[in-house]
Amino acid sequence: MITIMKQAFVRLKREKGSAVVYLVLSIAAIFVALYVSSLNTSLGSIAVQSEQHIWKSSDTLRVTYVKEAVAKSRLVAQEYDAFVQVHKDGSLSVTSVKSDAFKQDLNNALQGQIGSSQHKKQRGVGTCVIGFVMMFAIMQSLVYMMQYGEDKELRRMERILLSPITFSTYLGGMILFTMLSVILPALLTLAVCCIVGIDIGFSLAVYAGLLFVLSLFATAFALFLNTLFAQKDTANMLGSALAVLASIISGGFYEVANEGGILDTIASMLPTKAVLQLSESLEAGLTSQAVEHLVFVLLWAVILFGAALFVQHVHKRAGN
Repeated sequence: MITIMKQAFVRLKREKGSAVVYLVLSIAAIFVALYVSSLNTSLGSIAVQSEQHIWKSSDTLRVTYVKEAVAKSRLVAQEYDAFVQVHKDGSLSVTSVKSDAFKQDLNNALQGQIGSSQHKKQRGVGTCVIGFVMMFAIMQSLVYMMQYGEDKELRRMERILLSPITFSTYLGGMILFTMLSVILPALLTLAVCCIVGIDIGFSLAVYAGLLFVLSLFATAFALFLNTLFAQKDTANMLGSALAVLASIISGGFYEVANEGGILDTIASMLPTKAVLQLSESLEAGLTSQAVEHLVFVLLWAVILFGAALFVQHVHKRAGN
């Protein structure tokens, strides 16, 4: 298995273009997430429709008064974080594409009841980092697992298996190499940030566990696609597109409001969403919920690994 990992590393150095790009993007995503988290100390900017100028802008809230209702498209474009309508009876209507927790915090702040436990940060540093890294971790796995797809595509695997190396040893080496290539750069980057005094949210041990779970799913996903498709480029292109889509729907880069629509239903079934929920549960100290989300992600990984082995078996019996 060690030999397979060494050979995978040597081959990666020969074709380092895509690997270096995604490695740099993954590391950059961590710095961006930490920077965004450091700025996420206010309720942002709101548009208010009111006959009187009740509130004034402050360090925690920027207020703009408007005469007409703000279109939802402007909220989606993040021109405003929320639109607040003040009714004649003094009640408030808060419209936002952000989470229910954000809307509740904003309503409390405007009503003069600031004190919500989530007022200062809508999302913890740790969850923000995992959310930003998630998409690039999946893409990294696709790039590293392309070596497996190439061996299959060029029938190089058949020659490899004629040696004393078994298929399980070969596959285990590729899986371990892919996972370590995803985990180690991110963990080392976080360790450096921790050493220089930057607040990284979780401890390095917790990050190691979260990155392990994330990379396990990402590797299983990459293996399944490279087994399913005859050409590695097809698997990489489709996988990258799905990674972007799943990360956005799951709320990897910003919190999305849970409005019970079809996208929320789809997101609830995605392992990427479960990874974020696992991180959020750990931040909130909700151990039982964290275990539920962990089991869900691991179940996805097991299913994908099993499906990949089944497809490989079918191809082998068909002579492909």
